[in-house]
Amino acid sequence: YANADLPRAGRAENENISITDEFIKQAEAQYGQAKGSALPDIFFGYDSTWQDRPSAAGATPGTFFITPQTNTRFGIRKSLFTGYREFAAIQSGSNFVDQRKDEKTRALQLLLSDVANAFYGTLQAEADLAVTKKNHELLQERLKETQQRVRVGRNRSADSAALEAQVATLEAQSLEAQRVVDAQRELLSFLTGKK
Repeated sequence: YANADLPRAGRAENENISITDEFIKQAEAQYGQAKGSALPDIFFGYDSTWQDRPSAAGATPGTFFITPQTNTRFGIRKSLFTGYREFAAIQSGSNFVDQRKDEKTRALQLLLSDVANAFYGTLQAEADLAVTKKNHELLQERLKETQQRVRVGRNRSADSAALEAQVATLEAQSLEAQRVVDAQRELLSFLTGKK
């Protein structure tokens, strides 16, 4: 999952992702250090000496010529047994970086799942609230009709009292449904960073 899959503020709100970002940086630094220590030491040397040499054949005996003599050295030094240990450290470091990246991917997946759950939870809570309000409105209309029928004598007053209790119950359910909607919206706002 790419970072673009989630709103920027939502990623900033989730501390797990920030922590895994830091762990990835640390693992990459350790991997680079292990990789650097596994490389052999390369050296280059150059020196020049001036030395008296006896003359060549056919020259006057007892004469010397000063000639420069240069030496250059280029080489690579690495102990055989430490190399194995360092190559194992490089492989381990590479695996550790991959593990940290997988942990970040998992944290992003969990955040995305949390956002989806909060979004659909908000939709469900809003739908429940709408149904509860509609039921409350219908029951209030029925209560008015029943009260008129009680006045005319076509219904008993107990029927009206039972409906009043149901209306009060639906009012309480409406308040609870509104509280759930508010909580879901707040959670969604927190996860996405948007109001």
